[in-house]
Amino acid sequence: LILTWRLDVFFVKGFRGARELAFYVVAVGVAEIILQVAVSFRVALTPLQGSASNRARLAETIVALTRLTVLVGAFGALLLTVFSHFIVISLFGTRYAPSAAALVWLVPGVVALVAQGPLIDYLLAEDHLVGVTKITGLALIVNVALNVGLLQHFNFVVAAAASSVAYFISFGACVFLFAHHTNIPSRKLFIPVMTDFRNLTRLR
Repeated sequence: LILTWRLDVFFVKGFRGARELAFYVVAVGVAEIILQVAVSFRVALTPLQGSASNRARLAETIVALTRLTVLVGAFGALLLTVFSHFIVISLFGTRYAPSAAALVWLVPGVVALVAQGPLIDYLLAEDHLVGVTKITGLALIVNVALNVGLLQHFNFVVAAAASSVAYFISFGACVFLFAHHTNIPSRKLFIPVMTDFRNLTRLR
């Protein structure tokens, strides 16, 4: 999974050179700031992930968290699309304005990456190491294939799109495996309900 996060930077440098790498790293840096802030939800669930009791309740909490992550993440991604140019220029100056396009393509993938975190932790605790390894391996293969195929012909922005595609595939596969293991329909992970916020206040 870490390779999937990092290899695109390597490919941008190799195929597009240092100038486009500088633009791309700015987009990646902003995306990682968002990722680190959002991962706090995953950390909050850590004590419950290793508990042998209330596994069904934990699964329901993860479902609620996933729904809210998708909802809030989609809204946040929309806002970032509108203000990406302003954010990049404010943080790094006008010379890095081209980075905004990559950021727009990268943020939806970051939402998927954040949303899959609690699912992966749960699946690992439930002894699905092989399944999770296959999922992350597939994401890596997709990311590498898209970067190698596209960066020869297009600029650094396609690396951001390739990463998002890989993250969405990984998230979708995690949802499928989680739904299969818990017998919770996968559609329930995407449609918010009024009790979601209340469920998340019961993490202890």
